[in-house]
Amino acid sequence: MLNGEIIWDWPRDYMADLNYEEIHLVYRESASEISDSIADYLNSDRKAALCLKDDWGILDIFRAADRRIGRRQWNGLLESINPRVSNAVEKVISSRKNSCQLSINDQKVKDEKK
Repeated sequence: MLNGEIIWDWPRDYMADLNYEEIHLVYRESASEISDSIADYLNSDRKAALCLKDDWGILDIFRAADRRIGRRQWNGLLESINPRVSNAVEKVISSRKNSCQLSINDQKVKDEKK
C-alpha cells in the first residue's frame, strides 16, 4: 500500500484467467516462494539485492522502495522490471522523488531562517 492505494495485490492480480483448482494450486506453491524471495531480499546486501529476481515482481517494488538504492539507479530499475508491476514501481519511485524534493525544500527553509 502506498499513500492509501493498493499497488500490489497477490493473488488477485495474478489469478484472473484461472479456475478454482488452478488458483488453489498456484496459491499453495507461490505463497512459500514469495515468502522465501522476500526473506532472501531482506537478508541480502545492496549489490545482491539488485540481482535478485522473482516471478511476481514484488522484489522490483522492494528495490524501488529500498533506501540502499539511490536516485542514480532509479532509471535502471525501471528498465529491467517485471511488466506486471511497472505502475507500482513507477509510483514508488515517484513518491521517493517527491519525498527527496520535500526534504530539500525543508532544508532550504531551515537555512533561510538562520
